[in-house]
Amino acid sequence: MSETFIKSTLYPFSIVLLIISNDMFLNSKRYYIKLVKYVLKVIIILVALRIYSFCIQQTLIYTGKQLIYVVSLMIKTTIILFGLIYFEIKCLKIEKTIVDIIRCLSDRDRKRLKLYSTIMTILWLMFVIISLISAFTYFIYCRIISFYIFYDVFFSLQYYGFIIATNLLLIHTCYAVYLMEKSLLITAINHINYEDFKQHLLNIERHKDSINESLGIFPFLWFCELFSTTCLRLCYFVINKLSVQQIYIGLAVGMIEPICIFIINISCVLAINYYQTHRPTVLQLMSCVDNTLSKTLMTDRKLLSRIILKDCIHSYANCEYKAFNVFTINMKFLFTFLGSVITFAVMLIQLLNT
Repeated sequence: MSETFIKSTLYPFSIVLLIISNDMFLNSKRYYIKLVKYVLKVIIILVALRIYSFCIQQTLIYTGKQLIYVVSLMIKTTIILFGLIYFEIKCLKIEKTIVDIIRCLSDRDRKRLKLYSTIMTILWLMFVIISLISAFTYFIYCRIISFYIFYDVFFSLQYYGFIIATNLLLIHTCYAVYLMEKSLLITAINHINYEDFKQHLLNIERHKDSINESLGIFPFLWFCELFSTTCLRLCYFVINKLSVQQIYIGLAVGMIEPICIFIINISCVLAINYYQTHRPTVLQLMSCVDNTLSKTLMTDRKLLSRIILKDCIHSYANCEYKAFNVFTINMKFLFTFLGSVITFAVMLIQLLNT
């Protein structure tokens, strides 16, 4: 099977990956694709410099409680830049992991994955459009017409779009592994070839380890970014005595994107938790193995194969998706994050008020 056909399974989400400054999965050596990629990188650097310059200017003008919003913007930009650099470094590893996973899927599962890719692309466009509408609403309301509108538009497409795209890419990749896991039960029910079945289990473990190594850092980064942005901006709105009009503008501009990022981060955790909790269980797989063995004469070799398979199945069951290879991505991770945001925000508000 050609690699071109395998990579086409990710289309049209591969177009989104180009927009976030990487041309993997496009299967194109045309010079203008490379040119677009490097132009985007230059613009990313210019926009980052502009944001840092703006933050430095604000620190010279404002002091105390008014600087909270500026600090949140600097933290946000730094985390996103780190994510972009990490993505560029790991892009070949990410591409190889996804290609290896797709190669293990059946034709039917590849069609499902391609449909999933289309849905991911539509979701990415929806979130980016919401961000652009929020930005343009602010500019129209405040009657701002300047070159800096370009920076805000690019920020929505590149920085904010990058956060959304990496979350969707992780969901997409984990779904491909989930399809592999579902096929385990079908294989076990129909007929078990011990070596193939064991290799299938080992492949799933290997793919999950690769995902944790290459993409697992992004949930950690985006929840850190969301934590700092949410806590600091909530403190800004509570501590500074703003007018009703300023609060509306602040919520429209300063909180729409964090809310959307919160939604996509929550969706990512819920999706991965669903894949983990709805995969074939140890009991189901061992039941299929034992049913197959009961239909044939038990020999020492088959008994040894059952013991080896049992160890492989338990090892497969213990393999989980992790954020930064530290935190297991599940509902506990989600509730811990929500509790920490509320606690830290309340403590910070009390501290700054005193």
